[in-house]
Amino acid sequence: MSYEVTLESNGVLVTVPKHENGGTKIMGGTKRAELNVTYNYSIFFQEHLGSEGLYYLCGKQARYTIPRLEQAASTLSDFQPDNDYWKKSPGNAGLVINLLLAWAERYPEATWKVV
Repeated sequence: MSYEVTLESNGVLVTVPKHENGGTKIMGGTKRAELNVTYNYSIFFQEHLGSEGLYYLCGKQARYTIPRLEQAASTLSDFQPDNDYWKKSPGNAGLVINLLLAWAERYPEATWKVV
């Protein structure tokens, strides 16, 4: 199981700096604000974003999620990501949160979608 997180403006994915993050890798990376995230990290998302985990973002304008993402990033950044993407670790969850925070800061008017 996994989450599919996107950031959209007027129903279109916004353009972000090229990345190769997530459980589904796009050869050569992508500039689309889309990220497949393993459910393995859900315990950390629930702990730092609230009981809804990443679903907390869904339907919200990015600007309103920045404070909570900043708080989560601040705590989770204390941990080193593991080389194993699938490993349930605070560092791996922090990597995701920091990426989403960067997108939110770049496009505060865009809206999150999480499925």
